[in-house]
Amino acid sequence: MENVTLSRFLMVERHEGERVTVMVHHVSKPRLTVEFEPRFDRDGNITGGSLKRIRGENSWNGNYAKYNRLVGQAEKFFQRSLDAETPTHRFEI
Repeated sequence: MENVTLSRFLMVERHEGERVTVMVHHVSKPRLTVEFEPRFDRDGNITGGSLKRIRGENSWNGNYAKYNRLVGQAEKFFQRSLDAETPTHRFEI
């Protein structure tokens, strides 16, 4: 059974020439985007990455406990999407 909390996320891979950007979006309120710097294996597949940038709603600034919880969930979703044989909620542009 899929975790309902993690299903509120969407992972988008953007390929611009040699540069790849990976963003995980929290699609319900409050809106949050976590950008990752991807790490690649020898075959060019993404194997992980490090957190690069966090973007959130201005009205939500200062509530760091909620930010921390959602960023942790976004990181978990990012890793699970990479580990899954058939990734869900993942798009390539």
